[in-house]
Amino acid sequence: MADILGDARGDDMKMTYTLILACKHTVIFSIAPPKIGEHIYCFKCQRLERVNAAPAEYRIRCRGCRYSRSFGRGRLTAETAAAAHAGKRRHAVDIFDGYDLLTTMGNRPAETLIFDADEPPF
Repeated sequence: MADILGDARGDDMKMTYTLILACKHTVIFSIAPPKIGEHIYCFKCQRLERVNAAPAEYRIRCRGCRYSRSFGRGRLTAETAAAAHAGKRRHAVDIFDGYDLLTTMGNRPAETLIFDADEPPF
């Protein structure tokens, strides 16, 4: 997961994760967050609380530069922005749904088409 977060690129380029605790307070992590069901300390309540949810949102992150955005629940908007950046900059852009990597756009190896000598290429 370290390569997904971009640890080699510096601290200012890490993704952030929002968690909702059982006490309904939210906590933001810039490192790998705890799993749902684990207990962490809530500074507002001054006690240990269970992690209830991690609201999923679509995020994109470029592997070649600092470009990174979150789009809430707008998957189509995230895919459009990723495709635009990948097309303009020729970079690989990852699309995440919460913590899960959905797909990568751009920077794919070119496919070579081999045609039969007996058939035309159409």
